[in-house]
Parts: sequence; C-alpha cells; structure tokens
Amino acid sequence: MRAADLASPAYRARALSTVVWSTTIGAVVGPNLAEPGAAVSRVLGLPKLSGAFVIAAVVFGVATLVLWIALRPDPLQEARRYETQAAGGALRDETTRAGLLDVIGLIRTTPNARFAFITIVLSHTIMGAVMTMTPVNMTMMGDSLTLVGITISVHILGMYAFSPVVGALADRFGYLNLILVGQAIFVGSALCSGLSGQSVAMITVGLFLLGLGWSVSLVAGSAMLSDSVQSHARPAVQGTTDTAMNVVSALAAGLSGPILSLYGFGGLNLIAGLLVVPILLLAPSTHRSNRSQPSAPRILT
Repeated sequence: MRAADLASPAYRARALSTVVWSTTIGAVVGPNLAEPGAAVSRVLGLPKLSGAFVIAAVVFGVATLVLWIALRPDPLQEARRYETQAAGGALRDETTRAGLLDVIGLIRTTPNARFAFITIVLSHTIMGAVMTMTPVNMTMMGDSLTLVGITISVHILGMYAFSPVVGALADRFGYLNLILVGQAIFVGSALCSGLSGQSVAMITVGLFLLGLGWSVSLVAGSAMLSDSVQSHARPAVQGTTDTAMNVVSALAAGLSGPILSLYGFGGLNLIAGLLVVPILLLAPSTHRSNRSQPSAPRILT
C-alpha cells in the first residue's frame, strides 16, 4: 500500500495495482528455481532444495539495497510535505508513534477505513481458506500433480495478471463499486467450486475466479484504505491491516482442513462464500467517492 503514498487520488488504485501486477514475475519465476537452486546447493554443499531459498534471499537482499539507496526522497515524507503545504502548515510533518489501540480506534471511527479493513481481511481469508485445501481436495479425487499444478497456476494468474485493469477500473468507477464486484466474483467462485463435484474444469474456473475476486477486492480495498486516512496515520493503519489479514487468513487456512474433512469441498466453499455477507451489509454506510474525508491524525499527536 506504500505505492499509493505519492499517487494522485485519481490514480491511486492504478499505482497499487502496478505493484500487485509485478508480483506475477516472482510467481512465475519462483516455481522454476528448482534446477538453478540445485546447482547452487551443490556449490555451497547444502541440501538439494535449499538452493532456491538461497537465491530468494540474495534477490531480497538486492531489492532491499535498491530501496534503501534509490528510493529517495521517501514517498511518504513527500506526501506529508504536500499535505502540510495544502493545509497551510496545519499538519505535523514529523514521524510519531501510535499505540495499537489508537490505530484500531482510528480505523473503527473512520467509516471508509473500517470498511476497507474488513474488506481486505475477509477477502484474504476467503482466498486463503479455499486455495489451501484445493490441492488436498484434488489429490483426494485422484487428480495428478500436473493437474493440481495447472489449477494453482490459473489461480495465481487470476490473482495478479489482471491487476492493472482492476486498478484502472477502480479509479474510473470508484473503490466501493469494484469491491462489490469483487464480492460478486467470490460468490461465483464459491458456486463454481462448491458444485464442481469431480469436475477439474469447474474447480479450475472456480480457482481462477477466487484469484480474480481477491485481486479486485484487495486492490480497491487497499486504495480505499490509503485514501481514507492522512499520510501521518497511513503506515500504522496499513501495517495493522496487513498483520490482521495475514493472521486471520492463517487461522482460516488451519481450520479449512477440518472443515473439508467434515463438510467436503462444497461445505468449505459455502462457509467461505458467507464471508462476503459482512462486507455487503457494511457497504451502504461507506462513501462512494474515491476521495473520502480523512480523519485528522489524532492518533499521532
């Protein structure tokens, strides 16, 4: 979400979607590091599967250096400077600390931030719960690892490949409208996968829709979250949201196994699909314009 710090409100979702789209490169290259990784392992005297992690660690290190050296001035600091100038010097420009309860309080009392937070957390949870158990379900059906791999690849395609289009649509038609589209796609995914039976084709289509629904919801939701608070509060709000979505999604992924065992793949998709309901119920109380009225950065004063 830091990609939106200097983005104009009219192009904020597109800025975020570009970063999401770039993840496609890693998603495609990553699974193909087995052979190069094995060569690295032989050179370093490590177990065969360790080499891919060595390559990843080096790439992360290079990326860190590039960001540390080349990303200057800091986009967040620049955004704060522009906001301060626009407000006639009324905003504070220095970095300050905020407690977790203060951050949660700001999210809770800012309608668009609250809605975006819930959208991001629940959308990531829907995706994580169903995606985690899809390979298990397909293996139980007797499908080959090749078919499982193709299905997951199609899912990843839905997650990342279309994000620039999603960002442009969110900027054009509004974050809330795109979030609602994302929830409709989730419902379609749950129906397709939940009613798939032994059909690999239906599961694959369902997983593609699952990834696309995630992309639409996360891009639009992240842009709305960034837009709903001032730059002083943005890092704390974004960090809290990222932590919450990963913790909740991890818990859901852990529970998805017992749910699959008890209720089958159809039951898992039904339960995951029901998570769109809170988002739909909160939608009427959310501002439809892209540019919400951000709260004063009271948590940082």
